[in-house]
Amino acid sequence: MKKILICLTVILCSLSLVNAVDITGRDKLYLDGGLGQKEELTYAPVESIIIAPIVLPEQNGINSDDWIRGLYYYSTVRLGYADIPFDYIVLNNGKIYKTSQISFENEVQIEGVDSNAIVVGYLASKEDSDINTQARSDIRDLVLKLANENNIEAESIDLQGLRYKINLTNNTSTIETTEMVGSWAQSLKEIKAYVGANYSPIPRSFSISIEQVSYSEEELEPGSVAVIELTIKNTGENLLFADSESSLLITKKDGKLSKFFLNSLWASQSQVSVLSEGEYLQPGESKTFQVKFNVPLYFGIQEEIFVIKDGLGNTLDGTEFRVALNVGKLDATVVEILDTGTGYLNVRSADSGGAEVVSKVSPGERYILRQRGTYGYVQIDLGDGKLGWVSQQYVKVVN
Repeated sequence: MKKILICLTVILCSLSLVNAVDITGRDKLYLDGGLGQKEELTYAPVESIIIAPIVLPEQNGINSDDWIRGLYYYSTVRLGYADIPFDYIVLNNGKIYKTSQISFENEVQIEGVDSNAIVVGYLASKEDSDINTQARSDIRDLVLKLANENNIEAESIDLQGLRYKINLTNNTSTIETTEMVGSWAQSLKEIKAYVGANYSPIPRSFSISIEQVSYSEEELEPGSVAVIELTIKNTGENLLFADSESSLLITKKDGKLSKFFLNSLWASQSQVSVLSEGEYLQPGESKTFQVKFNVPLYFGIQEEIFVIKDGLGNTLDGTEFRVALNVGKLDATVVEILDTGTGYLNVRSADSGGAEVVSKVSPGERYILRQRGTYGYVQIDLGDGKLGWVSQQYVKVVN
């Protein structure tokens, strides 16, 4: 393998599909997929596109495909990256390769670039000071396609240089931005104008199947925590990860408050996330997730129907499932919050209407009664070791 010195250059871009884009698959490059380091990958929403003119050194006998293979080897084996840090590489004749096998949402840290980006490399010769006319048209259409598919607007486009920065002391490397010299800004201007004129974002869709739902059928103690296990397969084409539009949210089907709401862990009183921070589900992958449900202060079989929604609030087809917990009796007084006319009841720090409001509870919710006060208030157990006082006129004993 010949050693190749590289200089990278980047443009953040967006695009809409006007002309068909012919993309050659990574398999045509015959890259050894086992070379990438098995590092812990992190994911974040894609917010920009970087077009990176890569200035090639003058080396006789190396064609473009060999150069890309060399860059892949250098990036993975020598520098320890999980894959080549370019999602696509475009040759100066306009031929487009899909080079990285890792999802766009995988974060490649670039110093000087705040957002997660799709990186498009452009193989340029040493004397080039701009993208040539033939390649510019193909890059423009590719960037438009990516922008439409990933909801990236033209304002996100920028033109910068990139290069590897290697720390010989600890044998680590990073990618940093560098200043570009030449007329690259003209291509950037044309691409931004093209994207702005043709931008038509395509709504992303997500698809999953629930392969199994399991939980204990034994009698459970009220106020304890039940673990619901869901085996889910990503049957769509997009990566699923937490805190994004691809989040998976277990949602009570009727949209009303759930008896199983767990105050410290649920996103709301009717929703709980399947994916925790850092978790993800690749297309075609199946995983089993554990989700915690509160065992409510309602006795006997307590059943609710749930569906799974994405982060945009869309209900995913075929995701309805039932949870029925067998709740045992409790040797304690349980009270239910009555209708207040306001939709909530203040929880105070002491047995007094003038005491500080420390929380709120909702009609229909149930709590363990801890003690009765002398000024018309009762103390309830809010969970997580917290207690509070509510007006006794808005509670009733249910057992």
